[in-house]
Amino acid sequence: MKKSLYPGVLFHFTKTKESLFSILRDGFKVSYAEESVSGANGDPKRLGVPMVSFCDLRISELTQHMGKYGYYGIGLKKAWANRSKLHPVLYMNKDHSLFERYGWAVINTYDALGKGSFYGDGHEQIESSIEIFMNVWRYMKNYEGRLLRDGSVDDEFRFADEREWRYVPHLGVSLDYISSEKLDVDGWKAIWNDKIKDQVLVFTPEDIEYVVVSIEDEVEEYIELIKSFQVNYGSHQVDRLLTRILTANQIKRDV
Repeated sequence: MKKSLYPGVLFHFTKTKESLFSILRDGFKVSYAEESVSGANGDPKRLGVPMVSFCDLRISELTQHMGKYGYYGIGLKKAWANRSKLHPVLYMNKDHSLFERYGWAVINTYDALGKGSFYGDGHEQIESSIEIFMNVWRYMKNYEGRLLRDGSVDDEFRFADEREWRYVPHLGVSLDYISSEKLDVDGWKAIWNDKIKDQVLVFTPEDIEYVVVSIEDEVEEYIELIKSFQVNYGSHQVDRLLTRILTANQIKRDV
């Protein structure tokens, strides 16, 4: 088979070993993130989206990504990603009118529906179409734009370098996305995350290709954690997980 430019693994990184160990024990907890996408007129459209994010990067490309998102991670097979209905992000050029026109179409159709401009059998079809439009919007991100992270600002951050994939569940119209005005409420993220606290993206030991901890001294903790899984997993599954370990230092130093 011809070698692809893209790996067969998706990575998710987090800031602490406690968060990584929680993922290994319980799976990924879905949480809301605010997304702001701009079109050619420079007017950003904001949306709160329930998701879990991954990057489609080779091990040799991870160093810079880990510097932003943390030195603890898990790499899962793309076959798992496909079964779990993950999807690559659709990157929008902020200088092109495509996203702007898309946003207008969604908002104008929604406004017209609310004003009773559609009648007869087509009414439900229009409502269904709006839901589909909004679902596509949940996978959109600017190719390049402003990044705010840990108190620093980068006005020309290239989001496409992350090659993001998302798991974005369907939770019902009232939870699939948060409109911009609701994002201005103090503590909005905690409020909405509490509504979906039982939403978890799961995997099996066979789906794991790599586990990354920060330094060599933490490998033993990982080993002890995996051995504690013996109650739920077979010994061959535990043995396999023990061979999946990498350290961020190894990646930075040797790859």
